[in-house]
Amino acid sequence: MFTSCTSLQDISALESWNVSNGKYFSCMFYSCTSLQDINALEHWNVSNGTDFSQMFRSCTFLQDISALESWNVSNGTDFSYMFYNCTSLQNISA
Repeated sequence: MFTSCTSLQDISALESWNVSNGKYFSCMFYSCTSLQDINALEHWNVSNGTDFSQMFRSCTFLQDISALESWNVSNGTDFSYMFYNCTSLQNISA
């Protein structure tokens, strides 16, 4: 959806998106190299999502993914390369 939007920084407009029926989130922000703040996604209902592969791949300025802690990804089947090449990640909790 936003693949290779290298100047994308502010995604606050996505905060109120209804993604509850979404299944495929693959490559959504792939190579959004300027993206740093994903707090707007904190309340997304991704419980029907199955494919999260490469969702944030190569988001090289992304540092904190704690906003995703509340996500219910229990139906997820593919998380491959979700944060691959996110070289600035600092806040990763288990």
